[in-house]
Amino acid sequence: MGNRLLRNNPRAKERFEVDKQLGCFPRSGDRQRNSPGTSKERDDGDFLKKTSRDVFEEKERELKEIRNYWQEEYKTKVSEVSILETALKDAVESRNIEVEELRMSYESTIRLQNSEISELRRTLDELLGTKEEILASAEKSTESKLRAKDAEVMRLRIWLEEAKKSNSQGREVLSSYQKRLRDKEMEIERLKLSNKEDVKALEREVEKLKALLSEVIAEKDQDTENTKLTLDSVVEEKERQMAMLKETSENLLTMKEEEKPTKRERS
Repeated sequence: MGNRLLRNNPRAKERFEVDKQLGCFPRSGDRQRNSPGTSKERDDGDFLKKTSRDVFEEKERELKEIRNYWQEEYKTKVSEVSILETALKDAVESRNIEVEELRMSYESTIRLQNSEISELRRTLDELLGTKEEILASAEKSTESKLRAKDAEVMRLRIWLEEAKKSNSQGREVLSSYQKRLRDKEMEIERLKLSNKEDVKALEREVEKLKALLSEVIAEKDQDTENTKLTLDSVVEEKERQMAMLKETSENLLTMKEEEKPTKRERS
């Protein structure tokens, strides 16, 4: 019966093709109202219902796979962010420890060198005082000893200058480590901002998928209602035609019954 309806009504056939493409399946009440007919016609209705349900389930599986995929991507991104934050935190702590150790080492070195410089200054003062004594007592000292003392003083001065340069280089190294630490902190902030943007992009994609799912469900509900209205109108038309045929048959029978007495009277 369903096939005859489609052949006799082009609009119903077109609606049926659209329903198949959209994955719309008829309601169980429609199939029960249209149950009269051959077994082949009922099988066609079951096939339509099965195919539509398969298409709908396939769409649901696809949407579920998409949701699972984005959920896994989101979890992966969150895990990567956590790993990066932990690694960067460890790196910063390690750098802080290194900087602190260097600071303590340089401070200790500076204190030691300052102590040595003070000692050298005292020694220098003593040597300068001794020089006057040596000049006063030339018989106890020679010119070579004076040159040796002067050379020793010069070496001490050179060593003092080198110690000062070493302290300056230590300060430069400390400044360099502090600058690298600031660069690492800025890099951490950039990574955090980048990961926040990735998460927001994933949330936007999920919202788009939810909206698409709602549109698909709404279209299926609308197409199901349109199919029901079309089939109901076809059934009503067939019932009207059957009523007209029945009325015509009854009228013919009545006319034949009325003609019988007339024939008897003529005979």
